[in-house]
Amino acid sequence: MKAKVKDKIRIINKMNDWSMDYKEGDIFTVESTWYGGVNVKSPAGIPLSLDEVEYEVLEENSDAKLTQKQRAIFHADSESGVQKALDDAENLLKYGRRKGLCVELEILAEGTGIFVFRASSKENEKIRSLQSEGIKFVVCQKAMEQIPLTGAELISGVKLAELGIAELVEKESQGFAYIKA
Repeated sequence: MKAKVKDKIRIINKMNDWSMDYKEGDIFTVESTWYGGVNVKSPAGIPLSLDEVEYEVLEENSDAKLTQKQRAIFHADSESGVQKALDDAENLLKYGRRKGLCVELEILAEGTGIFVFRASSKENEKIRSLQSEGIKFVVCQKAMEQIPLTGAELISGVKLAELGIAELVEKESQGFAYIKA
């Protein structure tokens, strides 16, 4: 659905990793449109030009529901755990969208779970699809060194965390619910 001036939009797939002016889950009011997206202003008043793949248009009168932000980090240390996390995250994302909630999800893999994020994985398409829906994927760099596996062998867009446990602590301090998969 095309956004119109004064529509509310939510960032679902941030394309500009360098900009600190917006993040996935942020909600903006459209100030103007262009053929490939919209123009908005950040809370600091900085003009942003967003591609239409970066956002979704929200329903009218959904402001009250959007204040209820659902944030969770799934933690898996086995291939079957990552499979479960993928399914659970997909279901939670669908539930949140159906209920009009802002959902922010991340899956952290350690141990043998990191194998699911290899570019040659049978789950490659599913992971890419979930990435396009805004779900983030993180792999513990320490676990990769022990396996061994290199960053070049991972699916594009999968981030490395220096230490998985540090990523969990940081996310929990940001209000993410911890879910062991």
